[in-house]
Amino acid sequence: MIFKFDDSIQIISGKAVKDTADLILHISGQNHHISCDADLWQWLELKFMKSYEYLSKWDLQSIRSNRSLRDITAEKRKYLSTVVVGYGDGMFTPPEAMELVRKPSLVIVENEANDWAVVRKWIDLLKKDRQYGNINTIVCQRKDSGYLRPYNAGSSGQIVNSIIQRQKEYHKGTGYKVTVLLDSDKTGPEDALSNEKEKIRQAMVDARIEGHILYKREMENYFSESVYREAKMIQTDSVPPYSDEDWDFLDIEKAPFTKYQKKDLPTLVEYLDKSSLLKRVGAGRRDYLGEMMNEIQIIIMKLARLS
Repeated sequence: MIFKFDDSIQIISGKAVKDTADLILHISGQNHHISCDADLWQWLELKFMKSYEYLSKWDLQSIRSNRSLRDITAEKRKYLSTVVVGYGDGMFTPPEAMELVRKPSLVIVENEANDWAVVRKWIDLLKKDRQYGNINTIVCQRKDSGYLRPYNAGSSGQIVNSIIQRQKEYHKGTGYKVTVLLDSDKTGPEDALSNEKEKIRQAMVDARIEGHILYKREMENYFSESVYREAKMIQTDSVPPYSDEDWDFLDIEKAPFTKYQKKDLPTLVEYLDKSSLLKRVGAGRRDYLGEMMNEIQIIIMKLARLS
C-alpha cells in the first residue's frame, strides 16, 4: 500500500504531530510506501527525522535503513492501492491512516477451511510469475505474515452480514482493507447470478469493495480431471469427454464418477501444480487495469490492492 502525503499535513500541531510520527514509523515497519514531492519529504525529514523529539534513536534508524520506503516502481503505483494522507476531502487523517496500517486485510470467504486453502495455493504457485512476480511476491509475503488473512462468513448467506459488520469496523477504509471471494454457482457462462449472489454483489458495490465472483461455477472447477485422478478422487475410466467449458460449470461433487466431497478440498489442493492450474485458466484472459490476465492473476492483483 502507498501512503501519499498531502501538503496539508504541514498544518499539524499538538497530538497530531506525534500521530504523524507514529504513522511514518508504522508505514515503514509494515513495509508500505510513502509518496510525496521532494519539498514535502524535506519537511517531513526536518520535522521528524533530525531529532529524537517524536521518535527514538532506534525508530529513526529503522526508518532510515528502509531502502524501499520511497522506492515506488511504476508497477507498484499501478497495482497497489494509494491512500492520500492529509486534511482535505476524501483524505485520511494520520489516525485514520494508522488504522489501515495496523489492522489486517481481510478476504471474506464462504468457508475458510476449504476456500482459503485454495487461495493460498494459487498465490504460492504464481509467486514467481515471469511477468507479475514482483507484485505476487508482495501478496505472498502478506499472506505468510498473516497481514492478509481470511474472514470466515460461514456460508454465502452470511456474506452480506459479514460485509456490513466489517464496514462498522473499518469505516471509510473498508474498500482498502476488505474484499470478498466467492463461487458463482453458475451452470453456464451466460447464466445470471442467483438472487442471493446478486445481493452479495450489490453489497460489495455499496461498500466500495472490489471483490471477485468466480468466472467458473466454484473452486472445484479450477482442478483438472488429472488432478482429481492423482488425488484418487476419480477411480474410473468412464468419465465423459467434457469440453473445457462444460467442465467449468460441472457440479463436481454430484458427478457420478467422483468420490469427491467438499471437505476434501484442502486435500485436493495439495495435488495442484502451476501447469495444471494455468491449463484450466490460461485461455480465458480478461482485461484488468489495461492488462490481459488469466483469472487467478486478476484475483491476486485484487488482493494486492489490500497489501
